Amino acid sequence: MKAFGILALLLNGASAHYAFSRLIVGGVKSGDWEYVRDVANGDKQFDANPEYGKVVPQMGTPDLTSTNITCGRNAFASAGRTKTATIQAGSQASFGIHIDGGNHYLAQGAEINHRGPAMIWLSRAPNDDLEAYSGNGDWFKIGYVGPKNDSHWETFQQEDVHFKIPKTTPPGKYLLRIEHFWILPWVHLSQWYVNCAHVEIVGQGGGVPKGLARFPGTYKLKTPGLIATENQHMFPPAGSKDLALYNPPLPVVWEVSRRFKMLIKESYVDVATSADGKDGSMRIYVFHPSIPGYPNAKFPGVCLFSEIYQVTGPVARFARQIAGQGYIVAAPSSYHDFTGPEALAYDVPGTDKGNAWKVEKTLESYDEDSRRTVDHLLTLPTCTGLIGSTGMCLGGHLAVRAALDPRITACTSYFATDIHTRTLGPHTAANAAADGPDGSTHTLDRLPRLAHAEVAMIFGVKDTHVPAAGRDLIRAKLRDAGVTTSFYEFAWAQHAFIRDELSKGRYDPAITKVCFEVLLELFGRVLKTDLGPKENIGEVEHVC
Repeated sequence: MKAFGILALLLNGASAHYAFSRLIVGGVKSGDWEYVRDVANGDKQFDANPEYGKVVPQMGTPDLTSTNITCGRNAFASAGRTKTATIQAGSQASFGIHIDGGNHYLAQGAEINHRGPAMIWLSRAPNDDLEAYSGNGDWFKIGYVGPKNDSHWETFQQEDVHFKIPKTTPPGKYLLRIEHFWILPWVHLSQWYVNCAHVEIVGQGGGVPKGLARFPGTYKLKTPGLIATENQHMFPPAGSKDLALYNPPLPVVWEVSRRFKMLIKESYVDVATSADGKDGSMRIYVFHPSIPGYPNAKFPGVCLFSEIYQVTGPVARFARQIAGQGYIVAAPSSYHDFTGPEALAYDVPGTDKGNAWKVEKTLESYDEDSRRTVDHLLTLPTCTGLIGSTGMCLGGHLAVRAALDPRITACTSYFATDIHTRTLGPHTAANAAADGPDGSTHTLDRLPRLAHAEVAMIFGVKDTHVPAAGRDLIRAKLRDAGVTTSFYEFAWAQHAFIRDELSKGRYDPAITKVCFEVLLELFGRVLKTDLGPKENIGEVEHVC
């Protein structure tokens, strides 16, 4: 649809206009303009009936940069006669729409008749004096209502817009602002429906609002999220599509859960093993996040595989760091075939044992360990069912190998040893050839099975355990297999550079921090986001 077609709709679509003049608290709908600031007539043709003109929308140009975008057209003039509603923090409220009070637009029904997103904002009145506050201070977003699916907006043809006041919102008197706009490919033609209510929020408080904005000020004509693509704004019969790709303008919604301290509950479980025809038991250490007040919170799972010393202090601290970001971490004791779950010492005898056992333990046993760990995570009612893997040294290798299981969709591997030489498990000699023997079950030769997952490989250039040729081989095999991979090499990092204890001077906290951000980015995107089925997006455009 071309711009002139949209303009014709704007001129002839008055019956689709509305205003959010009613506030609904505790299921009780207020009268028009009782708790919501009244607005001025927006069209001279309605001078004889100004109530009709209150639903005339604002336009992207010029209103987006005017004070009318704060709370509506000349809304501050009605501040002195607007009542204040009391809302309990943590409860739901709604804005209800108003259709001119007469029959002028009722042919369309009392519903939102434009397609687009809605956002809810709060701004604390200085000295809690709402009558003197125009809304020219800081706002934080508490609600967003976007696409219902790929072709429909959630608010379209609804009577009300629902939202929840964050539980830890600081008590006080606020302007509560709703903005709903008809999103088009041209910002200057977009229609804006903005209103503000007077509210006093009561509750426990304790939160610190973040992601502040100002109106006018935050939105510019080129602000991302203010325009739709040609596909996203189409009307029937063609219909809209690609709405799932829409991202609203920043800032993001202020979320209560991010303000809570993420507590960690530690436990362990012993699970049965039977690899190589031997019945046994493997201990899995579990680091479970806990948010006070949210006993039914669910989290993705992460399998954490340790270095050759089993679950040591540094490994446990790493597990707590991951769990503190909202993941259930399960760390198996890899050497249950030979010893108990206790960690080996960072000394020569401990190192010798770890190196001997890692090649004596069979690949079948390693694979069973990872399967049992995933199985356990999936039995937890608090697990979302999305699983990642990570580990360092031997564990970096095991994290990659575990991800051959299609239930694991994200893997962050730190300085994985023995992949490039095919020396994990029993073997006769190292083999760093590009092509393995027929029927090889070594990890290097099974990398094509990672096509379902996304992998981040992290190495130190100074790592003598995985030299440049070995890193190049791993990278080439992943690339040739078509595995979605990010490959990181840090110039001065040595082996075990993330180990903060007995690393013989190799611990590098600065690079360790960067690498942890790599892990969080990958896990956050793949494990905390429901991506849906993957589709072919074609070749990347060659542009500057």
